Amino acid sequence: MAATERAERTDDEAMLHRLGYAQVLYREMGGFSNFAISFTIISILAGCLTSYYLAFNNGGPVAITWGWLLVGAFCILVAMAMGEIASAMPTAGALYFWASKLGGPAWGWFTGWFNLVGEIAVTASIQYGSAIFTTALLNLWFPGLGNETGTIFVVFTVIAALQLGLNLLNINVLALLNTVSAWWHMVGVAVVVLVLILVPENHQSAAFVFGETINNSGFSDTAFWFVFGIGLLMSQYTITGFDASAHMSEETRGASRTAALGMIMAVVASVVFGFVLLVAVTFAVPDVQGVVDAGGDAVIYIWTTALGETWAQFLLIIAVIAQLFCGTASVTASSRMMFAFSRDQAVPFSNVWRKVASNRAPVNAVTAISVLSWALMLPTLVNGVLGYAVGTSIAVIGLYIAFGLPILLRIKAGDRFEPGAWSLGDRYKWISTIAVVWIAIVCVLFLMPLSPAGVPFSAEFDWEAMNYAPLTVGGALILFGGWYLLSARHWFTGPVPEGGSLAELQSIEEQLEVEATGHTASTSATTAAAGAAATTGAVAVAEKTDADKDADKADTTADEKSDAKTDAKADEKADEKADEKSDAKADETAVADADEKSDAKADEAAAGTPDGKSDIPAAATDAGATTEATTGPAEDPAPETKAEATPAADTTADTTADADTTADADTTADAETTGDAVTASGAAAATAAPAVVVAAGQADTTTAAEPEGPAGGRADAGEGAASAVDADARAALKEELKAELKEELKAELLAELAAQATTNGRPKRATKPRTRTATTRTAKTTASTDAPVDPAPEAEPEADAPAK
Repeated sequence: MAATERAERTDDEAMLHRLGYAQVLYREMGGFSNFAISFTIISILAGCLTSYYLAFNNGGPVAITWGWLLVGAFCILVAMAMGEIASAMPTAGALYFWASKLGGPAWGWFTGWFNLVGEIAVTASIQYGSAIFTTALLNLWFPGLGNETGTIFVVFTVIAALQLGLNLLNINVLALLNTVSAWWHMVGVAVVVLVLILVPENHQSAAFVFGETINNSGFSDTAFWFVFGIGLLMSQYTITGFDASAHMSEETRGASRTAALGMIMAVVASVVFGFVLLVAVTFAVPDVQGVVDAGGDAVIYIWTTALGETWAQFLLIIAVIAQLFCGTASVTASSRMMFAFSRDQAVPFSNVWRKVASNRAPVNAVTAISVLSWALMLPTLVNGVLGYAVGTSIAVIGLYIAFGLPILLRIKAGDRFEPGAWSLGDRYKWISTIAVVWIAIVCVLFLMPLSPAGVPFSAEFDWEAMNYAPLTVGGALILFGGWYLLSARHWFTGPVPEGGSLAELQSIEEQLEVEATGHTASTSATTAAAGAAATTGAVAVAEKTDADKDADKADTTADEKSDAKTDAKADEKADEKADEKSDAKADETAVADADEKSDAKADEAAAGTPDGKSDIPAAATDAGATTEATTGPAEDPAPETKAEATPAADTTADTTADADTTADADTTADAETTGDAVTASGAAAATAAPAVVVAAGQADTTTAAEPEGPAGGRADAGEGAASAVDADARAALKEELKAELKEELKAELLAELAAQATTNGRPKRATKPRTRTATTRTAKTTASTDAPVDPAPEAEPEADAPAK
């Protein structure tokens, strides 16, 4: 599991680097958390309930039930079209980044600003709707508090401040909140539906729920389809904000797939759970006129009248907590969008909004989103119901225009579009086309007046009844559109890479890690100083000393444990290799000793005769003459052979010196420990080498001079000497070689493990000596220059080649 997460993070960071950005935000969200944030922002316990009155007054139950399914089906197609693009380009900028890459800077500029305006508006609407429900709950607990717009606005302000504070926390906390929120919504819907089925004494008929129409808009019934269209605002407003999964992609593991699926599944789950919830609420409607008169408190009226205050309080608690989750998630997603847009210098004072704190939260962007969302709801102080309705209209229009532009560009790109891990294939042609057409319809629809009194230049026109969404959206379009034409088109180039190379991006990431570490250390020091202001210096010294002792103790303990394990492992390996090499070495040494002894006996026999020859029968006189002729000149080659051995020894010494240099460059411990073993082996070989050379020369001479009897006697003597080697001496030699090889292998293993091991995040320090002194190395080199040296085990192939 951990290995999979690490691999996902590596792949995600590599993709983000290719898109030009450093991993500035913490990537701690999994697939469910990514789904949860979109599901939470859609929030059927927020959007459906707080805007229920819009559909009830403009279309009635038909607009609530069938309208929900109609809007839900189209929203799933929109989510699928967006998901394909999100998979190819998983960045926090999301919509405007896609538009920039697919269409150019101008497309990115307008998409980004529509998205930002929509994010601010949807956050404001969620928070204000939450304030309406929270105020109703507080009135049940504290009668007389009142439901005036002023009271609701104060509650709205408190909620906005609370959600601002939560979004300054670490992303891990927010991911946990979103996960809890997703389960809260699903379980909460089940509980609400169960209560609405079992508790009310009377329910509406199925004909009412699925067939009743209501037109309380003021428009003529002949324009019912237009009224029905206005009623779709409830469903369309609720199923929005699911682009949050894309905005959180830089904080999600496996983002190329999970961001796309998070978006789509959030919409699908919301459509299913939302339909069940709306049907249950509509079945519980006690009377139509009461719900109409309740206005924005329609659902609260239904619950209080049909269930009683106790059950109403219980359901309101479920809804209010869900709405608080929803608003918090909306601030999170909106701030990431503003952070990313500022990162590409498209927002005034970009350097301020792109700043991240030590916990990698874009704190300034969070603050800006919260303040702007609060300011957008100031008109509700004049007309709360209309102000909330207009806020939802701005949210839907801004967001869905931003949704539609990249989808349109993806259609234009055709086969030039490079898909990511999740793709529609050829199905994009009809899915994306339908999505764009639907977005165009709803954007036009929600710019329309909500009542006859809101129609400009009519006799009934009233500014308080006006849908000021056209003014807000149009004003924003003129502002950022004019800005682009007059200025931004000369310098805005779309997404700006944070670094020109991979090294620069990694440098940014490393700097953030250093700052985060420094901030943590600074926070700890500040806390300690506050707790002991009078003894700051002493406490600091004591803390440093204790920290050093703890570090040394931890290092020592870790070293001891490592040594114990390593010793056992080294002993086991050394035993195996030493047995093999010591047996071979002992046999080789025994043969050399045997040859030396046999040559010594031959010399003694030759010395016993005046001419230096052995006694032979008279019949062999001719053979003896031949022996003299052959033996005489054969005595000189032995020194020549020894002289030739000297360069071999020098060559071996050079090889050994080179090995020392290489070993020292790699690991001093390896070179020194290996040198000891080589020195001992070289000394033994130096003793045997002259005997072997002389014996070989004498053997050749003897073979030529004495082909019969005496030569055979010498061969027998050699074999006897070999077989007569003392078994105890051989065993002792074997154990000595075995011990040397064991030390050598053990030192190599220890050096290798020490290089890899870490203690408390630092390189492991040697707490006890594991190498010999430089004097040993010098002795080794001196010994190596006198005679051929047996190489260390791991260097056998290279050392044997010159000998051959």
